[in-house]
Amino acid sequence: MQIMNNMARIYGAEGVELMPGPNTVPDEIAKKFLANKGVKHRIATGKIVAQGQPEAPKMPGADPTQMTVEEIETSEDRDRLTMMASGDGRKPEVKAAKARLEELDKD
Repeated sequence: MQIMNNMARIYGAEGVELMPGPNTVPDEIAKKFLANKGVKHRIATGKIVAQGQPEAPKMPGADPTQMTVEEIETSEDRDRLTMMASGDGRKPEVKAAKARLEELDKD
């Protein structure tokens, strides 16, 4: 399987190291690599592209960090909240995402 690394550095996960540009990875190893949570995030952001695979579905909204505080406070989407919470901690949206994740963890 062809996997394109669109980053300007080597990326590795699950025993696979991708050089910048196109890389050939055996199918059975590629399946394990593509199942990795960090790899899935990089596919969603376009940093890694698996050729021959359907494009990763876009998250609701054009940009996962484009949510209002009100939307964050009612969101149940843990993946999206986690991405938002990893941003600049000074932004109110990031603070709200962290608080919402804590609320969801209590439940």
